[in-house]
Amino acid sequence: MKKMIISIIVLLILSAGSLTAFFAVKKSHDKEAEKAAAIAADYMLFRFNSDNITNVTISADGRDYSAERDLSTTEIVWNLVNVEEFKADSEYFQNVCTYLSDLTAETDYGEATDENKSMYGLDDPIKITASDGTNEYVIYVGDPSPTGEYYYVMTGNKSKIYAINSLYGSVLKTSRTMMKSKDLVVYGDDEVSSVKIIRGGETAVDLNLDINSNTWTLPDDYSLLTVDDSAVTAMITLITRTEVQSFYDENLQDLSKYGFDNPYAELIVSAKDGRTSKRLFSYYGNDTDTYVYVLFEETGQVATFYAGDNDYIKKTPRDFIVDEVYNMNLMNVDTVQISYNGRSDLFTVDNESSSVSMNGTDLKEYGSDAYDSFSMMYNSIVFVTYSTVDVSAQPEYTDPILSCDFRLADGSAMLYELIPYSDTDCAVFMNGEFTGGFVSLDSITGKNTLSALYDKFIGIVG
Repeated sequence: MKKMIISIIVLLILSAGSLTAFFAVKKSHDKEAEKAAAIAADYMLFRFNSDNITNVTISADGRDYSAERDLSTTEIVWNLVNVEEFKADSEYFQNVCTYLSDLTAETDYGEATDENKSMYGLDDPIKITASDGTNEYVIYVGDPSPTGEYYYVMTGNKSKIYAINSLYGSVLKTSRTMMKSKDLVVYGDDEVSSVKIIRGGETAVDLNLDINSNTWTLPDDYSLLTVDDSAVTAMITLITRTEVQSFYDENLQDLSKYGFDNPYAELIVSAKDGRTSKRLFSYYGNDTDTYVYVLFEETGQVATFYAGDNDYIKKTPRDFIVDEVYNMNLMNVDTVQISYNGRSDLFTVDNESSSVSMNGTDLKEYGSDAYDSFSMMYNSIVFVTYSTVDVSAQPEYTDPILSCDFRLADGSAMLYELIPYSDTDCAVFMNGEFTGGFVSLDSITGKNTLSALYDKFIGIVG
C-alpha cells in the first residue's frame, strides 16, 4: 500500500512538470504567432475596393498629373484634368488602383530616417495619391533593389520603409510615358463615324457611316457599287486597337525631322459626337518594313507603330467594295431576260414550286440535268467579280456582251450589262449607267466560267 502511494505521488509530480513545460511552450508559440500576426498586419499596406477610386494624382518629375474616372460610362475611362499634351492611358491608371488596393510588403528595412530614405531612393520619390472622395491612399515609390526583386516604398500612414514585389513596383514606379494613352485614336469601334485617308494631297479613301441604316458609304461616284461593311469594320478595328510601340518627340515643331513635311499618308478619323483625330504617317529611317512613324497632330506627339498593323493607309476604294457585281439570289427573281452569244431567252421563276421555265417551257421538260445546269449558269452571271474599279473612266455605252434584265419579286427592276471596253476588260453598267467597275474578260470566257456554263446549258436544252 505504501509503495502504491509513493508511485501515485511520483506520477503527480511528473504530470505537473509536463503541464508546466506544455504551458511554457504554448506561451512561447502564442507570442510567436502574435508577433507574426503583427508583422502581417504591418505589411498589409492597403486594403480597399479599387472600383471606388475616382481620382489618382501622380507627382513625378516636379509635376502633378491628376486623372479622374469618368463615372458617366460603365467602361473604365480615365481623363487627365490638368494635362493637355496627351490623353490618359485608362488601363494604366486602373492598374494603379488595382495594384494599390491589395498591396502587401514582402519585408521592411526599418524606420524611414533621412539616411534610409536617401539609401533607398525615397528622398525624392514618386508619389501616388488615390482617392475615393472620402479616403486618400498615399504611397511613395523609390528605387528597385539591386537584385531587381523588390521596389522600396513608403506609405502615408506608416513610418517604415518596405519592399514590395517588383511586379507591382514596376507599375507604380511610373513615368510620363507610362501615363500616356497608347491608342492611335481614343474612340471605340462603335463610336467611329467617318474615316478618310489622304495620299499625295488627294483623298484616296473617304468612308462615312449612314446612321439610319448603319451601313458605310463611299462618295456619290461610287453609288452604284456596294460597300463591303465587313471590310470597313475590319479596318476600324485595327485603327482603334493598334498600340504605340515607342514614344518620341512631344510637341514636334520641325516636321522634316521624321519626314512629316511630306508624309506618306494622312488619316482623319471622326466620332459620332463630333470629335476628330488627325494622324500623319511617315516611313522614316532604316526599319520601314517593321515600323511606321505617326504624328498626333493635336498634340505634336511622335510615336512608332507596327507597320503591318497600319497597312490600311495604302488602301483604295476597291478594297471596300463587294467583289460580286450583282449578287441577286434567284429566290428574289420573278423573271430574267438573259441575252448572250447571239441568243436572248426569258426565264420565269416560280419559287412556290421551285421551278424555272425558259421561254414558257418548264426546264424539267429538258431532263433532270437542265435545272442544275441553269442554276450553275445563273450563278456564274451573278457572281462575276470586279477586276478593277475606276470611277473616273468614261466607257462608251455600246452593244453589250452580256445583258440581264431582272424583274424582281418586290416589283423593282435592274438591267445589268457588260459592255466591251478593252482587249482585257468590259465595263459594268446598271440601268444604263456605268458603275465605275470593270470585269476581266477571262472571268467570262475561261473554263468553268459564264461562257462554258452557258454553252453547257444551251447544249442540254437544245
